[in-house]
Amino acid sequence: MTQLRLVFAAVLVAAAGSAFAQQAGRSAQQVDQWQQDFAKDQQRTNAQDAREWEHSYDRLSRKRITELPKIRQHLAEAWQHFGMKPDAAKVVADAYVVEQPNLAAPPSIKGKTDAEVASMMQDALTKKQYLRADQLLIQYERHRLHLAQASRGD
Repeated sequence: MTQLRLVFAAVLVAAAGSAFAQQAGRSAQQVDQWQQDFAKDQQRTNAQDAREWEHSYDRLSRKRITELPKIRQHLAEAWQHFGMKPDAAKVVADAYVVEQPNLAAPPSIKGKTDAEVASMMQDALTKKQYLRADQLLIQYERHRLHLAQASRGD
């Protein structure tokens, strides 16, 4: 009887071990399948994100191109406001191009006085670095607008 119990216990252990191994095998397969599904979902999401970014970039580029004449007109008016003759103001304003990543950024005007900014713009104009002068003017105008809004409490 004891031998029968031992044999029965051994059969139960073997059966349980076999069942556990099958379950573990299925779990490993399920994990592998889940990982594959997750990777596919990530690839689809990344591809969709890339398409959306491309679409947004294209739309923004088209918008910038259509607005370029308006921006240049505003720059010409701003240069005239600072005392430049209309023809010269147009030449300087026409140097402005839509910002591109490969263009060198102008030095920051943060913390500079109006006189220092004016000197920086004058230096760029003297060196015929009209794009740089335009960028400095845009920074200056944005800074002035920001200060005006801050003083109003907007």
